[in-house]
Amino acid sequence: MTKEEFTELLDRLGMGTSTAATAQALGVEVRSVQRYADGSRPIPDTLVLLLRMYQAHGLPEHLLVAGEPPRRASFAKTKRRIPLALQTRRV
Repeated sequence: MTKEEFTELLDRLGMGTSTAATAQALGVEVRSVQRYADGSRPIPDTLVLLLRMYQAHGLPEHLLVAGEPPRRASFAKTKRRIPLALQTRRV
């Protein structure tokens, strides 16, 4: 996807008005969206698939509500993190 296609698709989806809102909706940093739009960074295939999915099926409801940021999953923070490879399952 070229930078022109990227910005055109964002405009068509109604996501081209706010870089910060676009970044939050796509799950990337604001600077990344700016770099995709100016062509200094290639647009990842996974992001292209996500945008095409939005184009085909519409935006999720939480992205349609003006001023409402998308909700992110929150995970409880533990005091000590154990790498997944070192965790053992107890049966």
